[in-house]
Amino acid sequence: MVKELLKRIKEDYSLLDENIYVGDRKKKNMQVMCIICILLAVTTSITTIMNIYDGNMIMAMSTGMIYLLTIIGAVFSTSYKFKKVSSFTFGLALIITFTYYTISGNNDGFAVLWTMLIPPTMMYVINVKIGLIISLYFEVLFMALFYSPLSSHYVTVYGRIFVERYPILYGIDTLIALVMMTQYHISCVHVIQTEEKLKNRILESRNDLYNAELELEKASRQIDRAENKELITVNDIPDDYVVINKASGLSDCLGDEEFYNELLQTFYDQGLGYLLQIKDYVEDEDWERYKVLVHSIKNTSRTIGALTFSELSKTHEYAVRDNDINYIKEHYLFYLAAYGKLLANIRKELAD
Repeated sequence: MVKELLKRIKEDYSLLDENIYVGDRKKKNMQVMCIICILLAVTTSITTIMNIYDGNMIMAMSTGMIYLLTIIGAVFSTSYKFKKVSSFTFGLALIITFTYYTISGNNDGFAVLWTMLIPPTMMYVINVKIGLIISLYFEVLFMALFYSPLSSHYVTVYGRIFVERYPILYGIDTLIALVMMTQYHISCVHVIQTEEKLKNRILESRNDLYNAELELEKASRQIDRAENKELITVNDIPDDYVVINKASGLSDCLGDEEFYNELLQTFYDQGLGYLLQIKDYVEDEDWERYKVLVHSIKNTSRTIGALTFSELSKTHEYAVRDNDINYIKEHYLFYLAAYGKLLANIRKELAD
């Protein structure tokens, strides 16, 4: 049990090195960073004015500095290219300012409470590992100040209960942010990996389809040059043979148009290969495989609503069954042309 847990933690930790802010996610992350910088700039501009009004010039300088840095961060965040610059500026502003707030104990100790925002903000905006390092830096800082001889001074600034419990509260805040952001990061990595695999499959499918179309074109030229055969083209095929009764097809799909379109796409993709197989089976006189193939085409044609072509396929299937091979040899070019015209119509239908 412990071994499995440690293994899982190790695997999850390694995934934190994967960059999840790519493509559209990077753009959204930059937008979020820009919004946070603007909100922080607005807040610190107000507190700077308040500090100047109260005569607390040291606090005014610190809030003024974080105001300037967050404005710079916001400006860089508007550009898709400056993720690192914006993140560095934003992180630096928080580290310097809140280190000063913690050590000085300004504003009656209230300023240190802003550090509670550091773990979730740094882990999301910049990186989980970097956010964890920054959060641990502040945890060590709190412990060094509050759990050491220096605590006698900070008790007078923050109060005894605050000094004793705030490092624990901050540690819990860091732990919760770490767990949440780790899970978010890992889920994003899995989504990105899945999207990449799907893109690769689509590209592979397109390449396969392109190659199949080239083979089909080659086969068509070979058919056209076949000896002692009358040249038959798709223009010779009456439209009646390639009409698709969509209502019939939808009926077989229980009215699910999305599923019906998927069937059309599958029929088209398979058809490119089937055209070549038909030609090969006839040339090799492999009539048993020819019968099985046209039987399958007959059934799928009926499913998509190509009823007339389904009957044509049935004629070829029964010709093999009745051992009427001459019929197939005399009519398979017409069958190929009709099949090609049907696939062309389906391609046009899918494009629309």
